[in-house]
Amino acid sequence: MLKTIILFAIITSIIAKEKTTLDLGLTRFIIVDKVKLKWSDAVQYCSNMNMTLFTPNTAERMEKLTQFFIEIGYIDKPNIGNDYIYWTSGKFDKKLDKYIWHSTGAEFNYTNWLPNMPDNWRGDELCVEMGFREVGKWNDTRCRYLRHFICEHSIEMELH
Repeated sequence: MLKTIILFAIITSIIAKEKTTLDLGLTRFIIVDKVKLKWSDAVQYCSNMNMTLFTPNTAERMEKLTQFFIEIGYIDKPNIGNDYIYWTSGKFDKKLDKYIWHSTGAEFNYTNWLPNMPDNWRGDELCVEMGFREVGKWNDTRCRYLRHFICEHSIEMELH
């Protein structure tokens, strides 16, 4: 346990220098684009900052963030590896047999999947990433893969 705490302290200090903060409406986003983590570690990192992994649960939220990515040059770039892929808080819940937002526990009522996704290729693609092949589009993938990520929280919380 102590080893895990020390590891997250080191990661947090590295990531603190390698992120972009963005306020859209009443939500603050921390875009971590220089360090990649597994999905579970990204969830833990956000939690350590009293934030959650990004939940693109409405078209409006997805459009605002996609527009921001386009404006700063995070555009569709084929054959560049996974430098433009980010975790979302979406994950397949085996007990419920459906995708849910880890941040809220709610099932998906809005989706932005790539065509023919999710496909659960190899039977173990349980986590949802965005930006695979196309900015803002979702793909199901293995949770152990290393991806950039976005943390978020309500700015209203800071005002109270």
